[in-house]
Amino acid sequence: MLLTSIRTTGIDHTVIHVSDLERSKRFYIGVLGMTVRRETPTMAFLWCGGDQQVALFAAPESKPLTSGVELNHMALRQESGDYEEIKAY
Repeated sequence: MLLTSIRTTGIDHTVIHVSDLERSKRFYIGVLGMTVRRETPTMAFLWCGGDQQVALFAAPESKPLTSGVELNHMALRQESGDYEEIKAY
């Protein structure tokens, strides 16, 4: 049983798998006006306002992307609650 209440304060980031990281970055930066917060050769965290980010992860070339599975995860900011307890719940 969860003993602490979970209080979220917003979305930290959402991870989207993309087949072409450079092309995707050009869209999110050039069209949507986001800016690079940090990046590696296989991922880019893009600032999209406030404290929120969109993270683009290069999909493995051995596994083609299919509709409905590109969203890997969404991370929420939490105001209160113990991470391990929430994870166990």
